[in-house]
Formats: sequence, C-alpha cells, structure tokens
Amino acid sequence: MPGDVYAQEYTILEELGHGAFGFVYKVSSPRFDAPMALKLSHEPVRARDVAQRALREVTIQSKIDSPHVVKIRDYGMRPDGHFYVLMDFVDGDQLDDLHDFDEPMLAGRAVDIIHQICEGLDHAHEFGVVHRDIKPENIFIERTSRRAMLIDFGLARSWEDGTVHGTNATMGHKLVGTPHYAQPEQVTGEPLTPAADVYSLGIILYELLSGHTPFVEDAPWSVVRERWRDNPVRWISAHVHDRVVPLKRHMTNLRVMPHVPRAVMYALAKDPARRPQRARDLAAMLDGAPPPRSRGRTRS
Repeated sequence: MPGDVYAQEYTILEELGHGAFGFVYKVSSPRFDAPMALKLSHEPVRARDVAQRALREVTIQSKIDSPHVVKIRDYGMRPDGHFYVLMDFVDGDQLDDLHDFDEPMLAGRAVDIIHQICEGLDHAHEFGVVHRDIKPENIFIERTSRRAMLIDFGLARSWEDGTVHGTNATMGHKLVGTPHYAQPEQVTGEPLTPAADVYSLGIILYELLSGHTPFVEDAPWSVVRERWRDNPVRWISAHVHDRVVPLKRHMTNLRVMPHVPRAVMYALAKDPARRPQRARDLAAMLDGAPPPRSRGRTRS
C-alpha cells in the first residue's frame, strides 16, 4: 500500500466540495510540487469487508494512467478509520458550469470532449472498472489546456467478478449513480458492464449537441431537468420505456459529421448488447467506424 499521507506534513488550502462519500480539499504537501486534491470519507469505515472492498477498488483505479483521468497518488485508512484518497488537483471547471446545456455546443467541440473522455474511460474498462456515475459534474475541462478529464470514481466497482449490479429503482431500492444519466439495465438488475458507461456518455453528447434531453423533443434541457428533478422514477421510466427522439431533428447541419448522430443513437440503445461495448468502441464510431454487431436480443 502507498505510504500514509498523514505521516507527512500537508496544509489544507481550501474545501473544494463534498458529496456522498465525503469532503474534498485542495492541499499542499512537501512531497509534491503542485497542489493536490484530498478526498476524505464522512464517516469512519468500520466494517472489514467494506474497507477491503474500498482498498481493492482504489488499488485498481490507481493503476489507470491516462491524461484524461485524474491520477490517484496515495490512499489508505487513517488511524481513526476514515478513508482517504490523494489525487492530482485539476485547475478547471465542471462541464455543467462551463456550458449552458440549453444551448447546443459546437458539434466539433462536443465530440472532441466526449472522445477525450472515451480515451480516459477505456483505460478503466481495460482494468474491468465501470465508472457508474458518468455525468457533466464529473467531467472537468482544464482552464489552460482545455483538456477534458474524468474525475470521481467513487461509485466504480469491478465488473468482472459480478459485483456490480443495479437494482430495481421502481421498487424503492437504491439506484446506482445519478437518475438523469442512469441506464435501463438497472431496472432488471443486470450487471453494469462498460456498456453502461457508454450509455451515460451518449446521454451527455446528445444533450451537448441538441440542448434537449433525449426523451422530450419540445422542451429545453433545463425545463425537463427541473420538471423531473425530484422524480427519479420518471427518469428511470424514460430510460427504460421512452423512445429516444432522433438527434437529427435537433442538428441542422449534418454534412460536417453525418456519422455522429448514428453513433449517439447506438450508444442510447435500450439493450446494452446493442451498444458500443466499451468506451473505445464509441470513440471509433465518433471517428466514423461502422455500427457494432448486436450481441444479444433486441429491445425497442
């Protein structure tokens, strides 16, 4: 295990935010020339199996080496039981803060952002890691380089051992990830494979290109988001049952990249077997590669 960061002197510079896992701080440390980001759990991790699973998962994540995924530098358990992760600090903005999702982004820029995220995410897929919570808040754009980076694998799990499953949100069980960007297969309790991350990326790219959600044609993105904000079951119902409005209805200039709407629609297939199976497959389709062959049953 990497060395204990708490055995070193460091200084908390500011609080960056907090979420379901815990707080995130910007810190300085004599071991690093640049500021770092420190993620610290809200509560001590007391259950042995939970601690072992957390350590196993972050060990896998620390092996991911991509310019499009924030790098983990250290991790472990403090003496008081709190779990911590030390990561590179990203001086940038969340995608949802940087862009007004009611307005279509220039197609080339939108595709470039998602393509970069695909490059980083495929490193995770190579290790059998499914992010499970792909959303604009977890995509950062660096201020100087404009590079897109994926952060926060806090919900990720290894899928190869079958431990990643969604549960039936319509039955009141816990939903994995964020309802707006969740996947249809969660309702049936199917394993969340890398194709689940592809679906979430498809939602984001659709919204960037159109200014709309995929399921409501005549209302802007913000209107639908506000209307369904406190109704996660409505989001899940849309993912499972609602027809995706063809992206071509919102994109008026298809001569530049006619293959992009096709790639997005394949990424949003209800059946995960009909989607690009990994992030690299979606990236290839965004580059103009042909659609994937269906590996399973067809669902509308």
